[in-house]
Amino acid sequence: MHDRVVYRREVMRTPIRTLAAEIKISKSAVDAFYKSRTYPGKVWPKLRDWYMGQRERQLDDYQTPPENHLLSALHTLSTFPRERRAEAMRVMAENYRSLNQAMGLPVPEWVGMLSEMARREQISGPSDEPELRIPLPRKPDH
Repeated sequence: MHDRVVYRREVMRTPIRTLAAEIKISKSAVDAFYKSRTYPGKVWPKLRDWYMGQRERQLDDYQTPPENHLLSALHTLSTFPRERRAEAMRVMAENYRSLNQAMGLPVPEWVGMLSEMARREQISGPSDEPELRIPLPRKPDH
């Protein structure tokens, strides 16, 4: 239970006040429980109920940033020769796109990012850089 509170605070950046409102206990009680692993005493039933409700959720709150997925894919492709890397990126992106579409799932953002990288590398030729780099996100047009 303590790990879930820490996760919400440190990974999800959930404010103490928000957690207190969700759990239905005071901010100071959440803060005290967050800072120490001591037995929560009289707020135990509310913490337990909140935690059990959290466990029943189908999807995790945290969504891995697409850049992290892209880095993982690029790391996998780092074993391919540079002159074939653009082709490997394109094939990987097509395969993930087809897989998601066949399963009726949305195509993840990182797949589009990988396709764009493959297109750019195909136009410019293999890079002399030993490492693949993630492109900076596009700035919105105003």
